[in-house]
Amino acid sequence: MKERAITPVPTALTALGLALVTACGHGHHGSGGFESVVFHEEEPNDFVDEANDFGVLHAGDFLVIEGEIFDDGVFLDPFDGFAFRAASPLTVVFDLFVDDPFSEVRVGLYDPSIDETVAFWYQDHGRVHGELDVFFGGADFQLFIELLQGDTTYGLEVEAFLPFGAEAGARRAAELSATGAKGARARLAPREASSPSEDERRSAARYEGRPAVARGTETEADPVVGEARLYVLDEASSEISRDSFLITAGGSWMGIPGEALVE
Repeated sequence: MKERAITPVPTALTALGLALVTACGHGHHGSGGFESVVFHEEEPNDFVDEANDFGVLHAGDFLVIEGEIFDDGVFLDPFDGFAFRAASPLTVVFDLFVDDPFSEVRVGLYDPSIDETVAFWYQDHGRVHGELDVFFGGADFQLFIELLQGDTTYGLEVEAFLPFGAEAGARRAAELSATGAKGARARLAPREASSPSEDERRSAARYEGRPAVARGTETEADPVVGEARLYVLDEASSEISRDSFLITAGGSWMGIPGEALVE
């Protein structure tokens, strides 16, 4: 693997505890032509309160997050989540490139100010492209990758710009403020993304860390999705592994009895 020099983006991102690697093999570049800072995702990051925190995002920042998402029939890593805070009003553009063309993923946008997933973008020929407007400095948001089929490694490119069309953004913010209690607090507006359907909301509830129950009559409702975390126990040292595996309803783990603890 040939390493090459990286021009760091002027941001506090390099102070994070995330693994920082050189840009080798993917050749990522921002719109300004400079090479990116490349991070590798850190597990666990399967829930909103576990999302890898990238801190403050400034106009001109460009970073790449490389990682893996999988379901091999035994182990499951259904989500990878990443948290950001806008330094000022921004337009954020991202591209997710998946390495396995037979896998299927989508990217969700979670708005902490209303505690809700507000949009999804879908894969098209191995790429998910999305844009969103952040109306206020200090606004938090999360992008999360959800596995729908297969498994794959990926590269997520995130770039921040001064707002595209400030007047249009101001009008959109005013429209949201007029829509009611949640709209008044909304700080984000996804572009060309689908609003979550009922099925997508149930799926997003897993990332949001709450039980997913179908709305409707009692006979139509789906059961609560049960989840557990499995830790490997080293009997020789009596130590429990730092890493864990998520098991959802209907899932299973094959191993030797006594080697695992489930909470």
